[in-house]
Amino acid sequence: MRSVKLLTDSLGPERAAADRWYVSNGVTAVGPVSTDLLARGIEAGKVPLESFVRHEAWKVWRPLTEIAVVTGENGETMSLADADDAVISRVGAITLEEQAHFEALSSPGLSVPPVAEPIPSFSVEAASSDARPTPRLPPLRAASVFSEAKNLSEALLLLLSTASARVSAGAALIHHVLDDGAAVVSAHGPRMLDLLGRRTPLSDPAVMAAASGLTIVTEPSPGPAGQAILKRLGELGAPIAFALMLPIRPGGRLFGMLEMGRPTPFSPDEVAEAGSLTTELAHLIDAARWA
Repeated sequence: MRSVKLLTDSLGPERAAADRWYVSNGVTAVGPVSTDLLARGIEAGKVPLESFVRHEAWKVWRPLTEIAVVTGENGETMSLADADDAVISRVGAITLEEQAHFEALSSPGLSVPPVAEPIPSFSVEAASSDARPTPRLPPLRAASVFSEAKNLSEALLLLLSTASARVSAGAALIHHVLDDGAAVVSAHGPRMLDLLGRRTPLSDPAVMAAASGLTIVTEPSPGPAGQAILKRLGELGAPIAFALMLPIRPGGRLFGMLEMGRPTPFSPDEVAEAGSLTTELAHLIDAARWA
């Protein structure tokens, strides 16, 4: 029986610190998932072979074909790029519950350009022998995050995936503000498909706060805007106790907003770093980089 093997041993020390991967078809990102679940998702045909993957310690996406091979019964290997349905074992590879992690990848994707930028290094905090080391991500350069984006859709995906990974957000939404409301155009979380396309009225307190250029951090006690954000993020199915909202305002007008949530409070440094991403994206939109 043939199976999929992920070539993670050569990808640096971050694999020893965290087994958390994101998968994208160029439009929608899912995760985090483990390497084992990712490999079985490929074997089950739930992860398209043309997908892109990103470890939580990376700031770039890489083609799945760069880190995966198909192994045979005798140990022979072949490139995943050369594989097809006939050479990958699919029977019993993944449970129905596990398949739900990859459902969003069945939608049509974009052709995201391969990224040649090297994987950044990071240091690990000293930890006791019975504790998992915590990776310290390298300083973020907001401009480099969007350097490979060919259009606005790719830029929004990069914003969602990068910001969520940097702050370990379990749920996140990007809204595009239109004349008839704020539409969810990108989502991260177990039930992301339930919220994609949903419109929030312009009278929503969080939308009104974003229109005024305000950043919302829900702790220590959420007001009307924070409560509205927490309610939306809670529908994504991830544990949420604290939330952060950052407006995207090119040229002083409200284009959209990024909402993220997780079980623990956001630090000032995390708020500032996520804000640098939304600010950089606003500058690029204002400069008409993407028509």
